[in-house]
Amino acid sequence: MGVKTLTVDWEHIGPTRFGAKWLTFRYNDEKSILYGDTLRLVDPDGECFALADVKGVFYMTVEEFIRAGFPYYRDYDLEEFLERMNGYYDDPISKHTECKGISYELSCHIGDYGSDDEEEIEDSNLEDY
Repeated sequence: MGVKTLTVDWEHIGPTRFGAKWLTFRYNDEKSILYGDTLRLVDPDGECFALADVKGVFYMTVEEFIRAGFPYYRDYDLEEFLERMNGYYDDPISKHTECKGISYELSCHIGDYGSDDEEEIEDSNLEDY
């Protein structure tokens, strides 16, 4: 078990901090994240906003992932999700591409990260997730 850093895109930080997002789906996990690891969750600038414990790791294709209807991801259709995945990675991602799902549970928040945005985050519709 180790400590691994996981970058979270700006739009997903609020839902992650408030517990609505507890799962990520990654292609080419170069960090070899494993069950039991501790994650340093960082924003795209590298600032850590929380620590989390990895609770599960699984593999499935992009199509299987979208069909599974995981909370937070259930509003994506396959084409939209493929477009987003292809925006993150240089390699082409198709519905048949196998990726890694990583579920986690926050163990602590770091400092007052994002406190200026809390009102906006609280007003968003997090209960949909």
